[in-house]
Amino acid sequence: MADTNIYLNVTEAAALLDVKPGTIYQLVWKKRIPHYKPLGKKLLFKKDELLTFIEIGRISTQDELETAAATATLKRGAK
Repeated sequence: MADTNIYLNVTEAAALLDVKPGTIYQLVWKKRIPHYKPLGKKLLFKKDELLTFIEIGRISTQDELETAAATATLKRGAK
């Protein structure tokens, strides 16, 4: 089954992100994390959206940065 239909509560989302539930509430309050509030009460999170949220914070390796810089330099010189 695909993760697209799996919803997590605050405790489960905190476990997935390896943070405390209070951190989840702060991220929701600051509107930094995608969430749902059906009927205006219980917070729910789609698992696939949380996994995407994690990937957004990915830090590039030194090799990736050097390759990107070299590519940008070559493109700039080709104009």
